[in-house]
Formats: sequence, C-alpha cells, structure tokens
Amino acid sequence: MGDKHYRRLVILYGVYFLALGASGYTSVFLAGRGMNNAQIGLLMSVPPLVAMAASPVWGFAGDRARLKRTILAAAFFLTGIAAFFFDRVEGFLPLMALMCVYSIVSQGISPLAQTISMEYSAGTKWGFGPIRMSGSIAYQLMALALGFILSGSMPQLFRIMAVIYCFCGAYSFLLPPVEGHQHAQERVSPFLLLKDRRILLLLAMGFCGKTASMFGMSFLNKHVQEVFQSNQIMSVLAFVAILLEAPFLLFSRRFMRKLRVTQWTLLGFVLTGARFVGIALTRSLPVLVLLQLAAVAVMACFEFYPSLFMNAVAPKELKGSVQSLNVLVTFGLTQLTGSMLGGFLAERLGLQATFGIYGAFLFVALAAFALPATRAKGMEWPENV
Repeated sequence: MGDKHYRRLVILYGVYFLALGASGYTSVFLAGRGMNNAQIGLLMSVPPLVAMAASPVWGFAGDRARLKRTILAAAFFLTGIAAFFFDRVEGFLPLMALMCVYSIVSQGISPLAQTISMEYSAGTKWGFGPIRMSGSIAYQLMALALGFILSGSMPQLFRIMAVIYCFCGAYSFLLPPVEGHQHAQERVSPFLLLKDRRILLLLAMGFCGKTASMFGMSFLNKHVQEVFQSNQIMSVLAFVAILLEAPFLLFSRRFMRKLRVTQWTLLGFVLTGARFVGIALTRSLPVLVLLQLAAVAVMACFEFYPSLFMNAVAPKELKGSVQSLNVLVTFGLTQLTGSMLGGFLAERLGLQATFGIYGAFLFVALAAFALPATRAKGMEWPENV
C-alpha cells in the first residue's frame, strides 16, 4: 500500500495509538492511587487546560520548522520521559504537577502527526483513512489486551506508554520530509484562521460533541468496572468498536461526499446522544455491547471528517496551526466541560445519571446547530481532499 513513506506513517499511527489505547485506563490507574471521581476529573481536565497555552507553540513550531518531523520527534521523546515518572509519584498534588508536565509535552503530538499525514497522503490514492485506521485498530487492540493482562490499579500503565512514546520519537525521523511552509518565508498570522466562518462553525460543533465524548473517554471504563466488576468487559467493548471503525476508515473517501461535513457532525450528535442515553438507562451487557457500535460516530463525525475539511481549507502556511487549534478546542477546552465538570457531576449524581445528562446535552446541541449547519455556505468537500 503506497510508497515507503506512506507505509511508515501507517506504522507510526499503529504504534502511537497503542499508547492512546492504554491511556483509556488512566481513570482506573488513578482510582487505584486512591483518587475519587472529583479528583480524577480534576487530574484529567486541569492539566490539559494548563497545556492549552502550549498548543499554539507546537503549531507555530511545526509550521516554521525546516522539517515538521523533527518537532514531532521532540514531542514524543519529552512525553515518554514524563510518563516514566508516574509510578514513582504519590498523592493528589504531585500527580497533578506531573499530569500538567505530561499534558504540555504531549500537546503537540496529535496535531503534528495529523498535519504530516494529511499533507503527505493528499497526493496518494489511499488518502488519510488507512493511516488513521491503523491507529484505530491499534487503539482498540491495546485496550483489549490491557483489559485481560492488567488488573487493579494498573501500576505498569504509564511505564508501557513511556516505552511506546520513546520508540515513536526515534521512528519519527523516518517519516516523510514534510516542510514547515513558513520556514524561511514570510510569516502568516494564525489569527487568519479565526476569520474563516467554516472553521469556526466546525470548531463550535466539535466542542459540543467532544465535550460529551470526553466525559465518556474519562469515565466509561470506570463505569463499566463498577457495574460489571471486570476489566475483561472493557476489553470486549474495545473490540466491538473496531468492527465499524476499521471499515469506515478504509473506505472513508467513498462515504465522505455522501454528506456535507456539517451534516456528518449533526449525525454524530444523534448517534452519540442515543448511545449516552442508552448507557444511562441500561445495566444489560448485550445492550451495552450494541450501544458500543455507535462509538464510531465520535471518531468519524467529530474528529476525522472535520480535521480533513479544516486541513483542506486552511492556507498551506497554517496547516499545522489549524490542527493545533482544533486539538486545543476539541481536546483541550472539552477537558473542562467534559472531564472536570463530569467528574464533579458524577461525584454528586453517579456515573450513570451523568451519562444521561451528557446524552441530553447532545440532543440540545443538535437542535441548536441544525439550522446554522444546514444554511452554512462553503461546507461542500473541496476537490483537494
């Protein structure tokens, strides 16, 4: 499939997403350290908020570097070093400090990896889909494996992630030599992105959708463990998620133009809202497994298609910056409205009720965005995607 650089991007995503799959057990790791739901919510939301200040820096660095892969390698190595210290730290405040450092240095990985992959794959017949599919499969397989291998507080969790991040740092030097388009050229202000109403609309819709999904990412594993008293059940749910994500990503270009990008996001509100309400109402394992099939909507409608569209319409000098802005809004700010607020709600109302609240929120967002998303101009897919 593709040339050697394309294959290397597929491999990088496969290895990198092993670490992301492992990170889904962070709430279980923290619970094993004696943290309650409110503390877990703070530990998983405040550090990313602190790291938001670093997000534009990573974007600027990528756009202005001679080669973007150099900055990506630095982000991987620094994240790996920070991860090595997690099993050596005890107490809420020390964990908070380390989580802040970890979040700052890891903030640049996703937007830089996406920018390099999207820019390079745009000239190939396969596109970005199979690259992202490699990551999706790896994510779920790691979640599946850890559910069977590890138990309790999972003290080895961040040690495993550290090894993966350091490997990715070394491997990054083999990636395609995608240049920073502002290197040795006139600087282009990233504030230009805020004048594009298409990008602003997608960011607003993505913020609402990812607010709920961020709560799910932070607490679904913990909720399942509380209800079913088993990490193996979480592994089964991770496997089910692969069933639709992999074929979707492989054939994403065939599906893409069936709907406008805003219509895909509206569909995401419907499917994710129904899934969250279902999680709140059921304690049946078969029903929970069926609901997990709708998890593909988060990746497809709030992450994959909006990222592709924004990358296509942004000026070439700001492709790294637009991905950093996207990550800042949909993975940074949503830590506050999803993880932290959700943690406090769960502490007072319970996890099951909080899933219902976020499900209802998604349907409110659907009603609020239905008209603006339908009337918005210029949301058809560009030819260069």
